[in-house]
Amino acid sequence: MLLRFSIFCTNQFFNPYHDGRQTVVSEGEICELLGFIVEGTIRVYKQNESGKEITLYRISAAESCILSTACIMSSQQHKASAIIEEKTTLALVQTQAIRH
Repeated sequence: MLLRFSIFCTNQFFNPYHDGRQTVVSEGEICELLGFIVEGTIRVYKQNESGKEITLYRISAAESCILSTACIMSSQQHKASAIIEEKTTLALVQTQAIRH
């Protein structure tokens, strides 16, 4: 268990985003990182055929995206998109650290 935890910590890095409306994940992308929000807010959404965005939920500090977690565990592509709504810092973990 300690080895697994140390690998998890070694494979993380922090990424600050400063611009609102900056895309973090686009639907259909391969899941390579899992983000935990340190500060800020991210909106997770889907886009319908006419281009209208439908908000699924928002995630804030001390939270992560359940769709990203499911994507990583099932080795599938992202099922939704996510954008930054305000200044946000993410702790990002590489998926191979989670899958081992």
